[in-house]
Amino acid sequence: MEEVTKRPRRKRSSPVKAVPVAVAEPREAGRDIGRWAVVLVLIVAALVATRFWDLGNRSYGHDESIHAWEAWKLVTGQGYTHDPIYHGPFGYHVVAFFFLLFGVGEVQARYAPALFSVALVLLVWPMRKWLGKAGAVLAMALLTISPTLMLRGRYFRHDIWLLVAFMVITICIFRYLQDRKDHWLYLMAGSLAVAFASKAISFITGFIFGTFLVGYLLVEWFRTRRSLKELPALDLVILLGTLVLPQSAPLLLKLAKLDPLDYSGPALVRTTVIVVLLIVISAVIGTWNKRRAWLISAGIYYLLFILLYSTLLTNPRGVATGMVGMLGYWLSQQGVARGGQPWYYFYFLNVVYEYLPLLLAGLGAAYYFWRSRKNQPGKEAAPAEAAPEAERPLPFVPFLIYWVAGNFFIWTLAGEKMPWQNMHLVVPLGLLGGWFLGRIWDNTSWRALKARGGLQAAVLVPVALLAVIALLSAVLGPTRPFAGMTLAQLTVTMRALLSLLVLGICLVLLRRRCAGLGAGGWFRLVLATVVLVLGAITVRDALRASFSNQDYPTEFLMYADSSPDTGLVMADLKMISSRLAGDRELKIAYDNESSWPFVWLLRDYPNTTFFTAESGLSGDPQVVIVGPPNEEKVQAQLKLKYIKRQYRLIWWPNQDVYSGLTPAKIWKDLRDPARRRYWWDILWSRQYPQPTTSWPYVHPFSLYVRKDVAAQLWDFGPEIAGAEVELPEDVYEKKRISLSAVAAFGSSGSGNGQFSDPKGLALDAAGNIYVVDTRNHRVQMFNSAGVFQRAWGSQGTGPGQFQEPWGIAVDRDGYVYVADTWNHRIQKFDATGKFVTTWGAFGDVGGVLGDPLLLYGPRGIVVDSQKNVLVSDTGNKRIVKYTSEGQFVQQWGGSGTLEGQLREPCGLVVDANDGVYVADVWNQRVQEFDRNGAYLAQWPVVGWESEAPVNKPYLAIGSQGSVYVTQPDYHRVVKFNGGGQVLAMWGQYGSNDQGLSTPSGIAVDAAGFIYVADSGNNRVVKYAPVN
Repeated sequence: MEEVTKRPRRKRSSPVKAVPVAVAEPREAGRDIGRWAVVLVLIVAALVATRFWDLGNRSYGHDESIHAWEAWKLVTGQGYTHDPIYHGPFGYHVVAFFFLLFGVGEVQARYAPALFSVALVLLVWPMRKWLGKAGAVLAMALLTISPTLMLRGRYFRHDIWLLVAFMVITICIFRYLQDRKDHWLYLMAGSLAVAFASKAISFITGFIFGTFLVGYLLVEWFRTRRSLKELPALDLVILLGTLVLPQSAPLLLKLAKLDPLDYSGPALVRTTVIVVLLIVISAVIGTWNKRRAWLISAGIYYLLFILLYSTLLTNPRGVATGMVGMLGYWLSQQGVARGGQPWYYFYFLNVVYEYLPLLLAGLGAAYYFWRSRKNQPGKEAAPAEAAPEAERPLPFVPFLIYWVAGNFFIWTLAGEKMPWQNMHLVVPLGLLGGWFLGRIWDNTSWRALKARGGLQAAVLVPVALLAVIALLSAVLGPTRPFAGMTLAQLTVTMRALLSLLVLGICLVLLRRRCAGLGAGGWFRLVLATVVLVLGAITVRDALRASFSNQDYPTEFLMYADSSPDTGLVMADLKMISSRLAGDRELKIAYDNESSWPFVWLLRDYPNTTFFTAESGLSGDPQVVIVGPPNEEKVQAQLKLKYIKRQYRLIWWPNQDVYSGLTPAKIWKDLRDPARRRYWWDILWSRQYPQPTTSWPYVHPFSLYVRKDVAAQLWDFGPEIAGAEVELPEDVYEKKRISLSAVAAFGSSGSGNGQFSDPKGLALDAAGNIYVVDTRNHRVQMFNSAGVFQRAWGSQGTGPGQFQEPWGIAVDRDGYVYVADTWNHRIQKFDATGKFVTTWGAFGDVGGVLGDPLLLYGPRGIVVDSQKNVLVSDTGNKRIVKYTSEGQFVQQWGGSGTLEGQLREPCGLVVDANDGVYVADVWNQRVQEFDRNGAYLAQWPVVGWESEAPVNKPYLAIGSQGSVYVTQPDYHRVVKFNGGGQVLAMWGQYGSNDQGLSTPSGIAVDAAGFIYVADSGNNRVVKYAPVN
């Protein structure tokens, strides 16, 4: 900055000459280096401490647990397959390597991101040639104390990898522009491979870098009138463009209104042709410019790209998902707009957290353009660092300004906005802000400022600012000064008067003792004061977000993160297991609504089982972790045997705070004392009207501990500990027999003889087996040996088509009747599968005996000796009897719990006298009716507590009137006599010859052999007769 002569300060004696304060005095080199070395050491110490200190203090969230799980699978030999949903493979390989070095654990998974977070800041130092030494150190300081980088740089997310990669790329670009040595191209190519193997948003930063280089190339070409090949910027443009171009195929497909994620035959061929064509174009352009350098660079890029995406050549398909799926999936998410954030989201986030680099970057950009207008473009680098061999200074500062502006523009337009993405905006803000502070530092004579009263001003200015703040809080508060004589009113009045007094004294002293500073000196002192104050507040905000509120949604930098409850639950489970079951031998079941982070956190517990609403909960695990939707389905199973605790799994910040902001609304809030207080409490203290104990934006989960386990633990409350607990007895276990299947057929798939969730089955007089292949929407027929004979049906609503059929029956003439469940009808076929007739249509009769031709999800069907067809009209809570042609005969039931009433009837069967047995599932009983539907008897069934969709049991009649009942939730079959007495029970979860998984349909042949549709295992199993 130019020299400015200040007005001398007046004394009682003769005046003195003004001392220039705007021009830096020559500094002693050794002293200057020593000073900066000390500052640099302090910054690095703070950086390492804030990134590595107490890495285990934050609970694992949904995304981070998935990332750690994939790295764990990789290091334990279970393999990793690239999935664009979970970003690129680089981070998984790095964290897996750290697992190898330090062991597997929650803290160890964070070593790599913490180390890269340190590297991100340290990479500023090689930029000192363009930032200036002071600018580099100050930029490092800004990035070190950044709340966004401190919080998000400590945990396993993929943004940190590509940020480090693009810092290296930045260095490579400007070093190459300076000396045009090929090794910078090679390092740039490797860094690009890392970036594009990390996260799809690399395309955003790559686009910003690429367009800047194109613009710079054109400016230099017009300015110098030299051949393009003589300009080093061309090499960079071609390298960046040709390496990224093939991966841009999804963008071309999207612009052509085609789906880049369509991997069907013709679409896959089309996409492959486009990618190959882009590779050829890239190779032609690259070898035209610098053949050898480009080939080496491309070799480095594709070697790393292929090794990472193919998981070291073990997953060739990963190359395709990386080349096309990565960007394709990210583009598809922009329409989803996950998070639903307003367009100004990142502006709000940076005002709340990154106000210091945001302010300094804005001042820096203004300062640069102001200096440019004075035709002094060569001052963007510190004088000591200028490159004398360069004809024209490198455009590092314009590059930073463009990077900042490009980031805000693109992320404003982006559909998906998340707080961790703010890391990409903070880095260039910090670099530009650091450069500006460095310029001010290098061009200021602090000794001269001190001589002209700068030290006194440095003390008085902050005091004056505090007085102004106190005065404004009094004037703008809900109680105004001089408003009355109450104690509160007098307190406000005194605060206003004292503030005015302090402010007046400060102004008088500043006028008398610091008048010689001049505009330049005042600017520097005010700027220094603001930087120090805002820097201290930034440190406070960063430490609070990273170490106090790191698990709480009171911070806007959080989104869909775990609450501290998951850590508390894991501590409880570890304690229970070590005290009662041995080291991690506890039997734990968890569901799909609470799977993450528990899949990762329970990886070393061998006795864990996973269940869904479809599969249901089986057995009596010692601990059950379940989310709300599934809890409703299994609560009946749990409420008698377990005690419950409610916890918070994932929570979100209160987006209502900043949603719908407009200038008018902001102005209105500023004029409203209550709203000003609301904003102050949130922005300064992170205090909300609602406490976190009753936070509304939360996904909860429940922990169920079996009562006999809890009774042995004082920790679960004095009312539990030591109590005599007798669990409800499972009477069926006393009748358990060891029974292995004598045969089984079927497997998962859609081919002949394969199944997808088979439900009902039936036998004809010749022993042929008919199976409804539910999710394949068809019927399959097998001979008595289980050999496939024929299949018919497909998904649809036409004659002979099905929509998840469940029930099937065969009459003595060989006609086949199918309960076409979600077409809400019955279909009749001959023995060859030829369509004969159909009846029924969708209708909800409200649980009463209404129109018999309106059906609601019929699941059970059987034919009696008179060839009448009896149907379980499940959704309408009734049994309807028709003739074999579909004419109505009679109905009975209706919704209720009384004798003869039904709730969710499913399987039904007739005995030799045409008596009817019905699985009255939600009433947890079997009811017996005579052939005319008159109620006869009932018996309870233990194991039908769940209301899960999969818990739809079926019945079969055996010898001497015995009744076989499937229990899908418990993966077993129970045999009763005709009076409801338990005769035998077998089955357990598994897929071996003694295992079952959600068994459904059941039938018994004339010889007593038992056939069961083992739905979860996609097979039919055959058992020998059970006596």
